[in-house]
Amino acid sequence: MKRILAVLVCIGFAAAQAPQVHGSLAWGFGAHATPGLPPLAEWGLSGHLEGRYEVGAFSVEAVLDPSFRALPSGEGQAVLGLREAFLRYRSPRFDVTLGKLRFPLETGRLLLPFALDEVSAAGVRQGVWAAQVDAFFGATRLGVALAYRDAHWVPLLRAQRSFGSLDLSGNALYVDGRAAVSLGGSGLVGTLVAHGEAWGFTAPFEGRVLVGLNGFLNEALWTLEGAWIPCRPQVAGQLLLPLSETDLLAVDGRALLKAESEGHLTIQLSRALADGEYALALLGGFGPGSPTYGVRVETRSFF
Repeated sequence: MKRILAVLVCIGFAAAQAPQVHGSLAWGFGAHATPGLPPLAEWGLSGHLEGRYEVGAFSVEAVLDPSFRALPSGEGQAVLGLREAFLRYRSPRFDVTLGKLRFPLETGRLLLPFALDEVSAAGVRQGVWAAQVDAFFGATRLGVALAYRDAHWVPLLRAQRSFGSLDLSGNALYVDGRAAVSLGGSGLVGTLVAHGEAWGFTAPFEGRVLVGLNGFLNEALWTLEGAWIPCRPQVAGQLLLPLSETDLLAVDGRALLKAESEGHLTIQLSRALADGEYALALLGGFGPGSPTYGVRVETRSFF
């Protein structure tokens, strides 16, 4: 199926004469140290490219995230990073999509109880080869898909419904020899937004739960989440504070709560320009061993 879908996507791109293309190119350098060990450093290049072409009700779209990292060992790691590439037909009542697709099944912002998407060697979530049909009935969206993941077929049913300030979603799929169902939602609770999801798996039975809350504190947007995954309970928090029209301070922390807890904290200051962005981040991590400390700088240009 992967070959058939790849051919269909390539045919769609061949028919595109003037696609809309935009993206970015970034260079970064990072260093980290652990007490008692020599510091390690690495640098890398990464790109982000999005292309889209429409002809009537048909569209061809692709997202590419190539990257290269020079590792502390002296070796290089290159990743093509094909995140999405698909051909889509749209109509008022239904959509049909073929290609490499993302399946964001979660409602969480920071934590991920379960994901159908694959993760590249560079740590970027990317889609799987699939065929999908979505039907629209007012505020309700129903979808059926057949994905190919890890050399296995994965049938998937999806449902989404909006009730004004409340959005609900449900999924049912068969993956890795197990049936799984989920129910998630988000809605207003006063001036705050609450969100959550619950997953159930068979063979053997397993439950996973996530709850979260986010809102504004003056100009700062904050998010708190907690997730129960067997043997891996987690908590996470994020604070986004605009310092000016161009400067943003982001604080991101996560912790794995078990007998020997571990986690990390990132504090990043970024400045956005008309055609680029600069960022400086301080990193810290703790775990069963010695703590780690690091710094990362990155410059990104948009086109």
